[in-house]
Amino acid sequence: MTTVRSKSGRSLHLGMLASFATLMCTGAIGAPSPPQAASEQAVVMRLRAHADINRGRQIFDTCAACHQSNGAGAVDGSVPAIAGQRFGFLVHELVSFRHEQRQDERMQHFTDQHHLKDAQAIADVAAYISQLPETRSSNHGSGEALQAGALHYANTCAACHGAGGDGNAQHDVPRIAGQQYEYLLHALLNPADEVRPDFWSVHARVLNGLQRSDLIAIADYVSRLNP
Repeated sequence: MTTVRSKSGRSLHLGMLASFATLMCTGAIGAPSPPQAASEQAVVMRLRAHADINRGRQIFDTCAACHQSNGAGAVDGSVPAIAGQRFGFLVHELVSFRHEQRQDERMQHFTDQHHLKDAQAIADVAAYISQLPETRSSNHGSGEALQAGALHYANTCAACHGAGGDGNAQHDVPRIAGQQYEYLLHALLNPADEVRPDFWSVHARVLNGLQRSDLIAIADYVSRLNP
């Protein structure tokens, strides 16, 4: 089995490390958040009923520089598709970046209080993104192992993400159907690059034993699912 080296220097099996990074079923059911982050997330969730979509659209103008105006992300995999994503999952991710529970300079910068000044702003932009029409990756793998990808997905992913990759709103599990293929592929094959504490316990267990070819097949299959 392929191995990668973690930042601590330990060699770890790829199958034990691989994750959908921002995409798999960690979401709000991952590792506990620091009290300040958990408190802000709870406030944002309560504000959902009072979210201002028009204000969210204005805030999203900043996000569109990377995520595109339709929220489709980047074909090269550098930015994920977020259009139509689950509100709760979006909030969890925004708050995680804001409180440095996820590491990405761009996202940490654009989720700080200069760009999202308060919980209401987070609720507004998350509400706007969640109602955008879902997009589907325009780039895929070879298509040679779609049957295997479907089988591996059914066995390891569908319990959380649903048979069609639609996620679970009740548990803030993200929608992954139609996600950018290159983004999925990078997340699966380069897990050490995804600095995300809430991944390890869940996905190490779920994906343990999968080979590199299995992960490629899953990414190809998921990218082709209709959102």
